[in-house]
Amino acid sequence: REKVDIIICLSHSGTSKVRSESEDWLLAEKVPEIDVIISGHTHTKLESPLIAGKTLIGSCGEYGNYLGIIDLRQGTDRRWELEKYSLRPVSEDIELDAGISEAIENYKSAVQKEYLDKFALKFDEVLAGAPFSFIPTEKIGAEFKEEPLGSLIADGYMYSVKKAEGADYEPVDVSVVAAGTMRGSFVMGEISVGDAFIASSLGTGPDGVAGYPLISVYLTGRELMELCEVDASVSPLMSSAQLYMSGLAYTVNPNRMIFNRVTEAHLTRPDGTSEKLQEKKLYRLVTGLYNAQMLSIVGEKSFGLLSLVPKDRKGNPISDFEEHIIYDTSNSDKNEVKEWFAIAQYLKSFSAVNGISQVPVYYRQPHGRKVIDNDTGLGAILKNPGRVAVKIYMILLAAVIITGAAIYLLLRLRRYLRNKKRKFPIIL
Repeated sequence: REKVDIIICLSHSGTSKVRSESEDWLLAEKVPEIDVIISGHTHTKLESPLIAGKTLIGSCGEYGNYLGIIDLRQGTDRRWELEKYSLRPVSEDIELDAGISEAIENYKSAVQKEYLDKFALKFDEVLAGAPFSFIPTEKIGAEFKEEPLGSLIADGYMYSVKKAEGADYEPVDVSVVAAGTMRGSFVMGEISVGDAFIASSLGTGPDGVAGYPLISVYLTGRELMELCEVDASVSPLMSSAQLYMSGLAYTVNPNRMIFNRVTEAHLTRPDGTSEKLQEKKLYRLVTGLYNAQMLSIVGEKSFGLLSLVPKDRKGNPISDFEEHIIYDTSNSDKNEVKEWFAIAQYLKSFSAVNGISQVPVYYRQPHGRKVIDNDTGLGAILKNPGRVAVKIYMILLAAVIITGAAIYLLLRLRRYLRNKKRKFPIIL
């Protein structure tokens, strides 16, 4: 549109303290006609706006904790100048704006009609009550440990797949969710449909509908062990890569060599029994589309030390994950089973009090799915070496043997030359 009064950019590029990496700053420099950039993605809380030329950049932090307020005045050159910038904590004392409230209700109606009706859910429907709060959203993945929220989501995947496949259900051995795809948590009180969606709200599926679908793949027992190694070795370096699982429990010693930190892993069955992993056996694993795609690049990211090759049930490597999406066959619509919908279904499945499902106290604490063993003893460091460690140990042993042999040969050669010199002295 020509001759507009103001140009405002709603950006999901973000800002950075390093100017060359601050994408919204670079945008302002490239397109100086923009008056205001409302910046997102990096969760930056700007107490004062950034000013790039005549472009103002504002960002009010993460998870809707603050309301950003910008007052502008128009200068003689028709460009806008900052008059006031502030961040207000979002709380009950912020008065509702009638116009905004009306717009929200209109959007809610549209979301209900165009989206939630597909899942037979209502926008403000209460799925469950939580008698306790889970980990705050901003702390998800920050500490390497078992996280009950991750356990609940992974358990939800298993529950939803069984419900969706009905009579054709093939037992799922393991389900996995990564911290980076967990976008929200639950606080004590009512958990709504909106809360469940926010908890796993990333992406879209091939159906064009918001939300990543669940995917079914197969990994060998050895690959499941290496999946645990990915969690144990990569998560401390990249918190968003931390994994939370259902059906698989393992022990990690963070003091051991990288990619050799898992000392034991076993399957946990619904009846409470444990089962040893068989190295070459295929096990069914369920995760989200994005997570499944990440599994296939583990080899590249670990410099070839680890290898995970997602397969179909016959053991053939998967080239197109979209062919392995899980669909709800319990009705004629056959919708993709979305990550967030799996959570919603699981939350509704718990025992009810006064007609409302209640999150079990089981999810208030860890249950040995990820055990951290901080033993620094030599025996603990060296016991049960993994495949990567064995390779490294063999390389080191070979290096020691070669070095020792080289030193031995050099000493023999030196002795030989000395003896030869004594036997045939040089006369000047």
